[in-house]
Amino acid sequence: MGLVRLKIRELAAEKGWTLKEVSDRSGVIYSTVRSYARRPEMAMVDFTCLRRLARTFDVMIEDLVEVLEERSLFQISNIKRQQIVICQVSMSKGLVRLRIREFADQNGWTLKEVSDRSGVGYSTIRNYAQCQGMTTVNFAYLHRLARTFDVMIEDLVEILEE
Repeated sequence: MGLVRLKIRELAAEKGWTLKEVSDRSGVIYSTVRSYARRPEMAMVDFTCLRRLARTFDVMIEDLVEVLEERSLFQISNIKRQQIVICQVSMSKGLVRLRIREFADQNGWTLKEVSDRSGVGYSTIRNYAQCQGMTTVNFAYLHRLARTFDVMIEDLVEILEE
């Protein structure tokens, strides 16, 4: 849970590209690239755009995204759930599935063990593992799970429909 920032300006500067060139090269519409580049923090980003941008810059998604704030719901005692900013990855044009069960099986872990190792609640892990197609995923959880399985975020996410 928390906020993220995309390192679009820094990566574009390294390549000597303008934001318009980033848009043209990635296929992500200019207004989205500009918006992501200008915002110091975001609560929601589109995974398809993340993937396209990371590929354009020839970096992993983890190198494109900076996690600014990560808070557990249990650490926040006096705030109502609606007031907590949850960073989500949205799939505006499709569905994704998290490959949690496959990676858990490869490691010989139960979903409960995945929860314990990642710090992501068991019910969330179970829901993500059972869901055959979703449009939003909490990015901080995605990041934690990728670290837990020692894989790239892109390997953890299967795009079902784009």
